[in-house]
Amino acid sequence: MKRSHIALVLALLMCLTLFGCGKDAPETTAPTTTPTVPETTAPQTVTPIITEPVETQPPETEKPGPTIESFTDLLNSDRPEAYWLCQAIGCVFGQPEDIDPYYFFYNGIVQNCWDAISEESVAWLESQGHKKGSALQVMPLDDMEQVMQDVFGISMADVEAGIPDRWRYLQEEKAYASFHSDVRGGMGGITITWVDEYAGGRIDVFYSVSGSYYNTATGEWLDNPDMVLALRQQPDGSYQILANIEAPEK
Repeated sequence: MKRSHIALVLALLMCLTLFGCGKDAPETTAPTTTPTVPETTAPQTVTPIITEPVETQPPETEKPGPTIESFTDLLNSDRPEAYWLCQAIGCVFGQPEDIDPYYFFYNGIVQNCWDAISEESVAWLESQGHKKGSALQVMPLDDMEQVMQDVFGISMADVEAGIPDRWRYLQEEKAYASFHSDVRGGMGGITITWVDEYAGGRIDVFYSVSGSYYNTATGEWLDNPDMVLALRQQPDGSYQILANIEAPEK
C-alpha cells in the first residue's frame, strides 16, 4: 500500500515537471538607458543695425578777450567803433550822468555842414555874428539822444549838465550848433598799460595820453594823468561806457 502511494506521488511529480518545461519562459530584456540629448536650435543670424555717422560740428572759435594790444589798436584808429570811445576819453566823469555834453560832442555829429542846413538857419546864424564858411558842428537832437543811449545807456534828460549855453539852437533843423575849428576824429597817442576784465562784462582799461594840459587853477601845464576807462562789453561786441576817471595811485 505504501509502495503504491509512493509510485503515485512520483508519477504526479513527473507530470508537473513535464508540463512546466513546456511553457515558454517570459522574455526579459536588459533595461536600456537612452541619454537625453538637449534640443539644439540653429543660431539666429543677427542683422547689425547700421546707423549713419553723427556729424559733429567743430566748436566755435572763442572770441579773443580784450587785450592791451587790441585796445591800443582800437583807440589809436579812425574806425567808427572807436569814435565815441575817444570822445569820452576827452572827458572826466565817474558815471554817465556826469558827462559834459559840450566836451563829449565837441567834434559834433555833423561837421562843417553849412550846405546841409536851411537858408533860414544860415541867415539866423549870420545875424548872431557867425560867418558862413566858419567851422560849424551840428548836433541833431534825435542823434544826440541815440548816441547817449547807445554809448552810455542813458537819455539826454539824465545828464546833469544839460545843454551847454554856448550852443546855438537851430529851430529848422531841431539841432544845436557849435563853432570851433580844432576838430579831430580819434585821439591818437594813447598808450594802454593794463586791462582788467570782470564778471558781467565790465572791463577797465588803464591808459595814458601823450601831451600835457593847462591847469586853469594853478596856471601850469601838467602832464596828462594816468586814466581808467571803465567799459561794459555788449552782446554785439560793442562797448558801453561806464566812467573815465584818474587811475588810483599805485
